Amino acid sequence: RGSGVGALWTATVAVNAVAQTGRLVAADWRACGTASAASGSARVFLDVPSAVGMSLTMSQSRVADPSEAASKSPSGVATSARLTLRVNFDDGTVVDFSNDARVAFFLDLDDGSASC
Repeated sequence: RGSGVGALWTATVAVNAVAQTGRLVAADWRACGTASAASGSARVFLDVPSAVGMSLTMSQSRVADPSEAASKSPSGVATSARLTLRVNFDDGTVVDFSNDARVAFFLDLDDGSASC
């Protein structure tokens, strides 16, 4: 989009986009819905930052099964915790992926079973 002198043109990049260079933008200039006055393409360099690290934190330091004595008074150990996954990118940005549909958390239990 752009309007007026010095306006910036922007584009939205889809999730999972990859870096690429080429004639990625096509334009068709029309005045008030008339026939095309001009058309062309523009060379674009799409630079997408790379993930360089991640951190996973838990809102509670300890959790217990609700049926276990540790979850009862007086101990009162939490029975649930929020997991937060943040990804660090090489451009300095940090993005919270905790609620991203592509992320799944699995818990390995002491008995060797697993739960999510």
